[in-house]
Amino acid sequence: MPSEMPERALVVATVAASTNMTEFLTKMGEPLDQLTRKRWRDRLKRWQVDTSHWRHSHRRLYSPEDLVRAVAESTSIAGVMRKLGIPLAGGLAGLYRPENQGEWA
Repeated sequence: MPSEMPERALVVATVAASTNMTEFLTKMGEPLDQLTRKRWRDRLKRWQVDTSHWRHSHRRLYSPEDLVRAVAESTSIAGVMRKLGIPLAGGLAGLYRPENQGEWA
């Protein structure tokens, strides 16, 4: 953990160059535990640092009932994600998108 509070300008620049809290904390040399996340979330809010460009987790976009239904109706994690409206990214997901079908035929 850094021994002293970083300058506000450094924090603002690091937030601007990061896409999420984990990336920000890593760049700042901070631990990735929940207490550190809460402290930085509170500090960024208090300092009115813009984090609107950060990507946020999809975990709150669906209810527990929706998750249960999606799991029951799917045979894979990708299927669950599709049913919940979570975009597939990375891995082999890109190979199976309709726009790529002709490339692998």
